Amino acid sequence: MGRTKEPAKLKLRANGYWYAIDSSRIDSPRSMETKDQAEASIRFAEWLRDGQEIAAAGSIPQVATILDLYFEQWTKRKVLDVNRDDGCKRLLQAFFRDRPIDQVDTALLTKYMEARYSGGIHNGQRVVGRVANQSTVRRELSYLNSASKFMVEKVEPISIRMAPWLRPAISTILPNQAPAKSVIITATVMRQMLDRSLVRVKGQKKDGRLSRLSRFLFVGFLTGPRKRVIECLTWPQIDLEGRRIDFQPPGKAQSSKRNPIVPIPDELMPILQRAYEERISDKWFMDHHGSIRTSFENFMSRWGIEDVTAHTLRHSFMTRKAIAGVSMTEIAALTGDDEATVRENYVHLLPDHLRHAANAPDNIDNFNWQISGQSMSVRKNAKRLPSVNPGQH
Repeated sequence: MGRTKEPAKLKLRANGYWYAIDSSRIDSPRSMETKDQAEASIRFAEWLRDGQEIAAAGSIPQVATILDLYFEQWTKRKVLDVNRDDGCKRLLQAFFRDRPIDQVDTALLTKYMEARYSGGIHNGQRVVGRVANQSTVRRELSYLNSASKFMVEKVEPISIRMAPWLRPAISTILPNQAPAKSVIITATVMRQMLDRSLVRVKGQKKDGRLSRLSRFLFVGFLTGPRKRVIECLTWPQIDLEGRRIDFQPPGKAQSSKRNPIVPIPDELMPILQRAYEERISDKWFMDHHGSIRTSFENFMSRWGIEDVTAHTLRHSFMTRKAIAGVSMTEIAALTGDDEATVRENYVHLLPDHLRHAANAPDNIDNFNWQISGQSMSVRKNAKRLPSVNPGQH
């Protein structure tokens, strides 16, 4: 007689975290990533519901199911800015709803783009999403493309993975990549911005603490991480005694956008020490992990600085390092970027990157060249160079 299948259950392990256990699922045991029993119970119910939706979807899953699985199994574990990806997921689900993935063709994708450009996606109750630009639509469709690829290659349990031929050809219809901004903040302008960020203006608190914007600008300019990495930076990641910052968020697995451990620059050290002394949160370097975007944009507008985004700080950091002669390998190590990408974008800024090649010895004792149709032989280490009449062409 076969063994009776045990029901799924929630179990507390020795490490203090709750786990979902179900012998029939390949993704079991699954950590609920919390030590709080009430929160674990909510996540356990969601985990069970996801499994039921998968079973009901059959061999051709719905777009909404694919997006939910990708968000739960990949985005939450790998992506730092979960809110932005959650926004992509919600917009895509509002448009595609319960459509099976095999119905997502070029015509339907085109309708999605048209709806986003006009701001006309309806979720059944109201219109959602503002009018989107080309870059935003590209990001959203890329998210759907990644989710469908995940459903083919990595989703758990293996038994629900999708057949490769069901993936829609999204890459063939993606809007063109928007041209990269070429604005660079020079060292002089950087110094002005840092000084101005320390000035209290009308509307700001008069508590004398470093503002969130000041902390953001100093870390951004002097170490070059991505915007969201700074917003989510915690005090345990900052080792003031060892003089280094680990930009990899705790609890998040490394993704393709690697976050390195970097030494704290001398100029940044007193800023971090002051921020630590003034801290109002034992966790967040920026007091909380909310977006700095509004404060950043208001600051730029106040001082008349145009065409600068938060990412410009990172781009400017890498540019200044390249101009200063820092090697591509070191820039890649400091920023977590791929060295090939850094080389492609910044090698032309190295002041002496071709000087060694131009002056390399050729190991040839004699060579000939033509001037005005006359052949001249020049011996290596000759005491006198042949004279050339400037009037000859």
